[in-house]
Amino acid sequence: MITAVPAHRLDGETPVPPRSAQHVLFPRITSFIDQHLHDADLKPAAIASAHQISSRYLQRIFQIHGTTPSAYLRLRRMDRCRRDLAGPGLSHVTVQAIAAR
Repeated sequence: MITAVPAHRLDGETPVPPRSAQHVLFPRITSFIDQHLHDADLKPAAIASAHQISSRYLQRIFQIHGTTPSAYLRLRRMDRCRRDLAGPGLSHVTVQAIAAR
């Protein structure tokens, strides 16, 4: 009987509202993008697939944050290039090599 009450309460919980789910997914997706920036095949379809969501839902998640998956990906890659070009530890690496990465 003691376990029945908590189980009953868990069954009665309402699901996470869709808007909240989108806000929870955004940091996960952006973290995934940051970890896979080096992957040339990283495109919105691959990102959506990795998170088991549709490409359209991925678009909606980014739309809430005022951007698109492609724009975010491009911005992060440019930020990474900018950081690498300015970093003194990579002064021996050519601009071409940094761009190719």
